Amino acid sequence: MAGTRFAGRTEHEIDMTLVFEVSGLVALVAFLGLLAARREAIASGGSSVGTGRAWLGGCPTIDLDFRIESAAAVPLAAVPHVNFSVQVVGPVNRVVHAVTLRCQIQIEASRQYAAAEQRRLVDIDGEPDRWSQTGRTMLWTHVSVVIPTFKGETTVDVSVPYTFDFNVAATQYFHGMTDGDLPLRFLFSGTVFYEDPSVGLRVMPIPWGKEASYGWPVDAWRAVMETYYPKTAWICLRRDVFDRVFDFRVREDLPTWENTMERLLGNAEPAERGAR
Repeated sequence: MAGTRFAGRTEHEIDMTLVFEVSGLVALVAFLGLLAARREAIASGGSSVGTGRAWLGGCPTIDLDFRIESAAAVPLAAVPHVNFSVQVVGPVNRVVHAVTLRCQIQIEASRQYAAAEQRRLVDIDGEPDRWSQTGRTMLWTHVSVVIPTFKGETTVDVSVPYTFDFNVAATQYFHGMTDGDLPLRFLFSGTVFYEDPSVGLRVMPIPWGKEASYGWPVDAWRAVMETYYPKTAWICLRRDVFDRVFDFRVREDLPTWENTMERLLGNAEPAERGAR
């Protein structure tokens, strides 16, 4: 069944299908948990849960705002992750039982770039004189998180996996920046479960217009990468190219890949000087 279900889809489409299905499952579990708690309250003489019309109808009576406070590497993680600390602000006089929060994170690539940065970004957007057509906002990733009960405001870590794979456009872009901030935009959606004194438990969606911008310092990104990839980087090669480099290493009896690359670069430099 799984093979039929995902037939013809790309890896990205499959990943996004799983993200949304898992998010929906989390929301359902949270809702059932809250419903069970309300039933217990009713059985013990507490207030009743509002009607279905009250849960879904009417105007929203709660508003959440979001702000990104900081970013830091997740220590000792099996897979590289960075935590973005998100401040969530709601009404001071109302309890929010749970929030299933979905975040779409984008890279706002429309900024001014130094000459060194322009050379590094050619692989992504082409030559700088074409950036008015090719420069665009790039999707980085989607992540989800469940926020537990709070009143007024709370802070939650949104954990984002990342890689040093230079075949990934986000890695190329981040590595291409020499200073300043990496311009990120967080687009929020999801579901809020909260208590309405007049009708009991209510459920409402987070409006699609909720978003927050964050300038992630380039130095901070490099510190995160250094945490997981100290003094190293890695690239993916076509198999036939790798086989040629591997054969060269064996033939030259070179002990490490660093020695192999240094030898290849050393052989290429005289040819480059002769061409000039």
